[in-house]
Amino acid sequence: MNTHARHDSPASADLRAVAEDVDLLLELDARNHDDGRSPEPVRGTGTVLGMPYDLRRPTAERLKATWWDPASEKVLVPRAVGAGWAVNFGALAVKLGVIEPDAEDVPFAATPDAAFRAAAVGPAVLAAAVLAHYAVRGRSLPETLPNHWNLVGEVDGTVSRPVAAVIDIVTATTGAGLALCGGLSTSHGGRRAGLLASGTAAAAAAAMTTVGRVAAQGRAPWFGPSFLTGLGAAVGTSLLGLARAGRRAEQRRDLG
Repeated sequence: MNTHARHDSPASADLRAVAEDVDLLLELDARNHDDGRSPEPVRGTGTVLGMPYDLRRPTAERLKATWWDPASEKVLVPRAVGAGWAVNFGALAVKLGVIEPDAEDVPFAATPDAAFRAAAVGPAVLAAAVLAHYAVRGRSLPETLPNHWNLVGEVDGTVSRPVAAVIDIVTATTGAGLALCGGLSTSHGGRRAGLLASGTAAAAAAAMTTVGRVAAQGRAPWFGPSFLTGLGAAVGTSLLGLARAGRRAEQRRDLG
């Protein structure tokens, strides 16, 4: 029995209605597949030379569905925005034996508010670290800083120190803001998880770029793999924590 019932705001009710409409569309799509009919193509999506692309405006729900779908066996899936592939951390967690594919009835639907709020702390800490870095060391940094690295870790693009500071600070604080929205939102769990994962990705990317501007100024073949690994670890850990919290909440509910 749920003892934590609450009244939804009108905005939350609207979001829940949209989510129900999306679920209905997905059910109809599944029926089309069962009947042997091909689904209608979605505008803004497709493949070029075998590479998938999605040019639609990104949404928290699509990002969540891309990054966390434990029911799917595919670890690499088309990106929610842009071209190429992304990691389905839900499928990866299943393959690693960390969770079961049916651990939650609906991913993040039972995740408690406290878990969402706790997940917003990490991006805030990363944003604070970026701000502190430029506040303390800003004037001692070189006038020109790396802004892009090629596949072998060589710097092939630079920006001035003030521009680098603006890029990193804005990206980090935007990420922290998205995560805070996810942590404090009253909408459904899938959207909140998407906001938190997006915010975590932005804050982590800004923090690692800030480090790279100082530590990877020459040829640094380690930076690219380290960047991708750190980004994946940040997003995957955030989503895994939310999923496990939701599973524990479901178990407590089922046990009475």
